[in-house]
Amino acid sequence: MIFKAITSVTVCLALVAAISAQKIQLSQTRFFTAANKCEALLDAEKWKSAEAFCRNATAIQLPPQYKSEQMRAWENYAFALFSQEKFQPALTSYTKAFEIGKVYLPEDSRDLGWAYFNLGRANQGMASINGKYIVAAESNYLMAETIYRKNYASATDAATKDKAKASIRRTLILLKFMATAQRDVDKYRAIEARITELDR
Repeated sequence: MIFKAITSVTVCLALVAAISAQKIQLSQTRFFTAANKCEALLDAEKWKSAEAFCRNATAIQLPPQYKSEQMRAWENYAFALFSQEKFQPALTSYTKAFEIGKVYLPEDSRDLGWAYFNLGRANQGMASINGKYIVAAESNYLMAETIYRKNYASATDAATKDKAKASIRRTLILLKFMATAQRDVDKYRAIEARITELDR
């Protein structure tokens, strides 16, 4: 009798585990289908269609080991929104991507620099509506620049150095644009000096 009960419990546990594994597999399939379609539509610059598929990808729960995929899904959704000038929801989505990345990425990770850069872009977009966001945008860009400079300093090959340098330059150009919008000549000149130093 006890043996039958143990066998019955074991079978039930095995069945629950199999159903759970099947659900996870189904979620992963649904996620990657939506994420791949999202990226294809972003590449084609079909922002509205991409928005729907990107949003679907963010709504699917994945196991904890898929943090980088979840972060990318939120970034893609944010980019679809940003490209339609939906700056507030883009900022919310970039913030979610950043929060995921902050948990698992090293502090000097280029991907974390990219997350700060994206926050800067979204805040800069919001600054065109409400000037108070310009401070946050500048702060985000400066954090991105700091991380990219660490990447540049620690790079051991030319390709990685070139990528880091391009990321620094892109960030400085946006900072310079903001300094122009603020009519801050001193800030503009300081950024120009950093760009000149980068090109040496």
